Amino acid sequence: MCPEHLRAHLEKPVFQNHPLVNAVEDVSLWRCQEHQEMNRIYCRSCAVCVCTVCSLVGSHKGHECISIRKAEQELRQLLLFISGIQQDGRTVSKMVQLLVDYYLIMFIKYNCVMSSSSLTELSDPLMFLSADGISPTLDPDTVHPKLLLSDENRTVQYSETQQDYPEQESRFNIFPQVLGSRAIDGGRCYWEVEVPLDEGRWKVGVCDGQIGRKGQKDICRIGFYPNSWCIIYEKGKVEALHDKVASPVCSAELWKIGVLLNFSEGRLSFYSVAREGSLSLLYSFEHTFTEPLYPALAVSKTQLSKM
Repeated sequence: MCPEHLRAHLEKPVFQNHPLVNAVEDVSLWRCQEHQEMNRIYCRSCAVCVCTVCSLVGSHKGHECISIRKAEQELRQLLLFISGIQQDGRTVSKMVQLLVDYYLIMFIKYNCVMSSSSLTELSDPLMFLSADGISPTLDPDTVHPKLLLSDENRTVQYSETQQDYPEQESRFNIFPQVLGSRAIDGGRCYWEVEVPLDEGRWKVGVCDGQIGRKGQKDICRIGFYPNSWCIIYEKGKVEALHDKVASPVCSAELWKIGVLLNFSEGRLSFYSVAREGSLSLLYSFEHTFTEPLYPALAVSKTQLSKM
């Protein structure tokens, strides 16, 4: 670094915490030996840096390639994720499981973007992204009369006006809740829900199909019914809720919740999804799931959707 540029980093307070390293003298280390181009691409498939020619017509053609800048951003997100679960005091085995889940989510989201022929656009209001390429919706036969579905049953909104829905045994008649239209009975699925932090109240979770639909009993409430698990927001507080037991959740600037259901391994994890796409774990439940599970939402005086 020349003295003129070095002075600013030494004298200005804004640069005081910036680490300075020696400049790279031999740039050939960053140059493709085959094409003599600078390596500006990261090949995910081979975990190496390559040049543009390699990624387009060379030995890495057809591989999953991204820019080095994008790879750096993903690495920083991963390091933040690791730091978060380390601070949470988790054992090594739990950390490994969560890291596997993290990469699983990245894999699912990437494949959903690439497989647009079998999935709707990621800009849909409430998007369910699953490893098997299916995008389920909310079930209108279960929706409470004070909830409105829109955007092809992917957005749910609370209304003070009672809707004239046909009577159904599967419809919730007291608690403002709705279930997904498709049960998950194996494998791993991931979906995201955009959530507001306003004066309303909401729950994002899962439950089996035996949850009660009529009356004010606990067996009809998501998070109270034993075979239901959720993240709940009420009066500015976010908690994980299962079988009437609430656990506090650190949720600064919560904007979107990612839900990863690993049915086969008995793990349900909730993530905070930042606007730039990074993930931070909110809470993880472990349970031996024996019945098919449905995505479940509860909404009061607000709406749930995905941009």
